[in-house]
Amino acid sequence: MTKASPTCLVKDEAPLAPMRPTAIPWAPHARAPHLLPYLVFLSVGLWCAFYPMLLSTFRRMEVNTGDTRLLNFILEHSYRWFRSWLTFHPISLWDQPIFFPTVNVGAYSDILLGSAPIYWLLRIGRFAPDTAFQLWMVAILILDFVSMALFLRNCLGFGRLPSAVGAFLFAFGSPRLAQLGHQQLLPQFFTMFAVYGLFRFFEPRKMSAKQGIHIFFLCFAAQLWAGFYLGWYLFLGLLVAAIWRCACSGIAGPSCSISGVIEPASRWQGWCSSFSSRRWPTTT
Repeated sequence: MTKASPTCLVKDEAPLAPMRPTAIPWAPHARAPHLLPYLVFLSVGLWCAFYPMLLSTFRRMEVNTGDTRLLNFILEHSYRWFRSWLTFHPISLWDQPIFFPTVNVGAYSDILLGSAPIYWLLRIGRFAPDTAFQLWMVAILILDFVSMALFLRNCLGFGRLPSAVGAFLFAFGSPRLAQLGHQQLLPQFFTMFAVYGLFRFFEPRKMSAKQGIHIFFLCFAAQLWAGFYLGWYLFLGLLVAAIWRCACSGIAGPSCSISGVIEPASRWQGWCSSFSSRRWPTTT
């Protein structure tokens, strides 16, 4: 009689499945070192931009009573327009209650509709109109920082520290902080999301080229609604980039990469921001 092989199986016994590594749940402390450069530069930027307001615990408004008061009024009117539609008693977005009996006075200035939903959420959260406007400014600069950091990190492939530095300069540089009294020039995050979509149109990865071009056009329109100054600068920047791309293709052939498009557009955006600082100086 021969012994049964130790490797043989009972007739009805299923073979053991190969062992797989156990998935480790997401731990916030594991990602903290990766987020540290962004958090440090974001905190420093917010302090540089809003330290008078923060030190006064939001009792002081930045930075003057000019555009600050006007834009707070425009955002508050847009919130009341939004709320009126929810309560089925709609009012006109464009017929703001100023310059009576003139109508369509909303067309005299920025309507800020692209970034107004942030203000609406704050007002729904029971914040007073002036406090909601202060928090709106903070949220806008945070989104500017995040949008540029994502673009530098995911599209251009920079490391975490260079991405944090670039996002800091984009969101909290002198051309931006010089416009704290002209808040219509603050929300530029749609520009970066539009450029992100355009980048993915030329170099699709996880996102398809069709999705990229859809994001580009949606964010282009949103930037115009968030502030037509920055929307116009985006258009001019893309025009310069397209001319540069055509010239580059004529010299270097098809090997000219997307970086050749992004670089002149970025330079143009910086020049336009610097021009805005000189054209509309902040009063104290």
